[in-house]
Order: sequence, then C-alpha cells, then structure tokens
Amino acid sequence: NPNVVAEAQLPVIESGVARDGIAAQVVDPPAPADCVYTLWYDAKRRWDIRPVLGYVELRVRHRGETIGGATWVARPSLSPFKWRSTETRIGPVLDELFAQFPRGAG
Repeated sequence: NPNVVAEAQLPVIESGVARDGIAAQVVDPPAPADCVYTLWYDAKRRWDIRPVLGYVELRVRHRGETIGGATWVARPSLSPFKWRSTETRIGPVLDELFAQFPRGAG
C-alpha cells in the first residue's frame, strides 16, 4: 500500500506471511485476476517524542471479499514497549490473523 506512512511495514508483513507458510508476492493494485487471496493493509504513525507506529489494520480477502482481519492500536503509555521493533509489535497480530486459515487453502 503506497499510501502507508509508517516505515518498515511491507518487509515485516512479508516476513509474517512467509513465517506462516503462505506463498505470496507483492503486486500493485489492482491485483491480477489469478490472485484469489489478497492481503490489504494500512498503517499509521503517531507522535510520542518521535514518530512511532500507532495503528495497523490487516484484511485478508478472497476474490475481493474480506474474510478475515486484524487491527493493532498503540495505546499511549509510559511502557518501553512502544519503542520496540515493528516486527515485535505486529508479528503476533499477523500470526493470529493467519491462524484462522487452514494451510493449503488457496
């Protein structure tokens, strides 16, 4: 998604997809007709002394219809967790999202 302003999203998403055993490729919209399943995402930064990841939304679509999704929202806090890597924050969200789908579906 070229409109995403948060850094490092695509590599983390690609890594999460691969970690869950799903073969994938990055395509520009609109997806080719042979892409039965697609993953749409959005991410936004927020300011907290410096820009930090504040929001990530993921949607799995089958032939254009949303069949699963997950959202991660950073809550304002004093926790050092907000400074962790993008992988640390949204990796578990990707794992939870893809756990909904049986392997070999697609």
